[in-house]
Amino acid sequence: MTPRARRLLASALAVALVLVVGRWVVDVLATRWWAAAISAGTLQAVTRWQFLGAILDLGAVAVASTWFAVQALLVARAIATVQIQREVGGRPVRESLATRWVVVGAIASGIVLGLLTGAGAHDWRAAVALAWEGVRFGLEEPLLGADLGVFVAQLPLWELAHQFVLLLLGLGLGFSTVLYLAIGAIGVRDRRLRLHPDARRHLGGLLVLLALVIAWGYLLAPYRIATGHVPLAASALRTRVLAAQAMTGAAVAVALLTAIWALRGRQSLVVAAWGVLALGGFAERVIVPAFVAQGPPAERGAEMARRFDAALYGVELAAAAPDPAGAAGPPTGGVWDEESLGRWALGQGTILVSARLVRTGRAGLAWQATTTRLAPTPRIVVHLLAPDSIAMDGAPVEIAPPVVIADPRIRPGTATWRATEAGVPTGGALRRLALAWALQGPGIATQRPERIDWHLDPVNRLLQLIPGLGWSLEGVVQLPAGPAWLLSGLHRVDRAPMGTPTEVGGRWQDGLRPAMVATVGVQDGLVRAWLVLGADSLAAAWARVHAPLVGAATDMPTEVATGLRYPKAWFQAQVQALAARDPSLGRLPPPAALAVAGVWEGEPAWFATLVRPDNARPSAIVIGRMVAGSPELRIQRVPDGEAPNGEELLRAWYRMPMLSQLRDSVRAAGDTLLPGPLHWALREDGLLAWQGFASAGRRGAPALLWLGTMRGGTLGGGRTAGTAWDSMSRPVGSADGGEMAEIARLEAVRAWMRRADSALLRRDMTAFGRAWEALRGLLLEGTPE
Repeated sequence: MTPRARRLLASALAVALVLVVGRWVVDVLATRWWAAAISAGTLQAVTRWQFLGAILDLGAVAVASTWFAVQALLVARAIATVQIQREVGGRPVRESLATRWVVVGAIASGIVLGLLTGAGAHDWRAAVALAWEGVRFGLEEPLLGADLGVFVAQLPLWELAHQFVLLLLGLGLGFSTVLYLAIGAIGVRDRRLRLHPDARRHLGGLLVLLALVIAWGYLLAPYRIATGHVPLAASALRTRVLAAQAMTGAAVAVALLTAIWALRGRQSLVVAAWGVLALGGFAERVIVPAFVAQGPPAERGAEMARRFDAALYGVELAAAAPDPAGAAGPPTGGVWDEESLGRWALGQGTILVSARLVRTGRAGLAWQATTTRLAPTPRIVVHLLAPDSIAMDGAPVEIAPPVVIADPRIRPGTATWRATEAGVPTGGALRRLALAWALQGPGIATQRPERIDWHLDPVNRLLQLIPGLGWSLEGVVQLPAGPAWLLSGLHRVDRAPMGTPTEVGGRWQDGLRPAMVATVGVQDGLVRAWLVLGADSLAAAWARVHAPLVGAATDMPTEVATGLRYPKAWFQAQVQALAARDPSLGRLPPPAALAVAGVWEGEPAWFATLVRPDNARPSAIVIGRMVAGSPELRIQRVPDGEAPNGEELLRAWYRMPMLSQLRDSVRAAGDTLLPGPLHWALREDGLLAWQGFASAGRRGAPALLWLGTMRGGTLGGGRTAGTAWDSMSRPVGSADGGEMAEIARLEAVRAWMRRADSALLRRDMTAFGRAWEALRGLLLEGTPE
């Protein structure tokens, strides 16, 4: 390599190093400036989280780079004693290899491999932090006798460490083998594999370490078996554990045999040892599970299942009696739903960001619908809507003047950064350049704002400050310092022994529980968080990790405590866990009906109706609500009667003349009538059901147009909630003569219209004339005999 080429290579490496290190430095600085602008406690928590990430990144890169560099040096040491043979003048000549550039290239390759392998270790922060804090549930897993907290907090870190060490050994073995092949220390002569003694000892040592790491993996296998979801008999579980323990011993024996080969060079010994290990691994992973999977699954005691569900999902059930027949009106607080309110918000030129049933001091229960408009003037509007009213034009009824928050600083779906009056000072040219580089915002350098802020979406803001939890936006709460976004944070357990897998939001987990509640100021962006009442050990560990950002549940402001609602995602997971644990309750409804908002005993609640497997009729109603800031989960068992299922109800409502005519009118206007969620309620006088029907908003503003009702098998419906419940006059599937005639006439009109359209398409005017005369008779003279 010429001196000019060496200078160009050194310059390129220096530029790359400056870019990588520079981006990391500006990211760290920008995050610290941003946290300091929020509060001193935020800066403390963020600094500790950054420090942990930096330690993990630097440690992993240093370990990996050192590891690969040592492998390269060991290979370079062998090069000095390796000779190659080549032909010179027709005679074989042996000469030693030059080592200087080989050593430099090998070490450089090792460092590059270390950077590639160790980078990204900051993603292990959550596992490291939880393992450091420790989690204990006081609940032992029956197979291994370990506490549930070991599986939740310790096992993920053990597996990460095992995977990292296995990756280093695998790459180190491949890296060294390639280098030895390149220099001729490994070759085939006389149809036999020949290894230089230094190469044999080096590769033998790596194989010994690899066998020990494999043994480590088999030590972790019982924990993986305990957290598996394959139903196995008790004897099968013990057999799987014994097989894993046997493989641990086999891997240790292979390590000893490999060490003997590395020292003495008996190749048949090491080949046989690793062949046996591979065969044993195949048997442990494939053959043994295939044989022991036969037989009934291990019975979980009802009490143990209840305890694990209570720990992982907080499932504490209580029976609920039906509502009394004389209750004040049907529980129709779920007439509106998030989808219909979302279409209504779009008709106003805004976007619905949250909708929830809340209790208000002046109006009792109401829907709090929070909408946002991003352009041309950003604003947030908080509406209080009557929970059970439908105006004749289909619009929600405002029970209080909407609260308008002009130019909010924190709002969902906002830009990556914006100029603000209170935020991070941009300072001089170097600081502005660092901020522009970190945020990838050239406007910071060109527009030169005095102060900026970023992470302006409230959910994203919480994810940056309190990672490790799943945050969801609940709505707006009025605090003494001004309006603030209210968010709930749930912790997930990905794998747990005896865990019931549930799916929420496209992600599967073995446990899900609320951990924290947080507020984010709409105008100032201030973040405050508190533990929920009755927080478990895992939530308390997360609070310690992110201290001092998270306060105790007793420090929660009254406005926040009274504004809490039952987390929807938690309720959905609980319902799935209940149905899996007790099949007698019924099977799960479609995902869209797994959490329906409504009112129970005068409080906002979530409802889920489990259905019978044979006829899809309601079998149980699960109700989740907050009582004095504490969650309460209840269940009502529906007696086996003549209640219809959801599809039967929908068909019956569509056959009602008023809804049938309304549906035709909406279609004629080029729109679509969409059914909302189906609500069920159990009362002493029978089973109640109701369902709203709304226009999609393709022509004009979206609106909720009709409400179908059912009580004890009797149908009704109307344009308002009151008339809908008062109109119930006929059982499901029945109709009087006038209604039957009206339905028959409409069906006949539709049939003759289809015939007329078909005749026009094929230009058959005779058939079109017959269809036209039939339509005239139906529309002008009534239904023919």
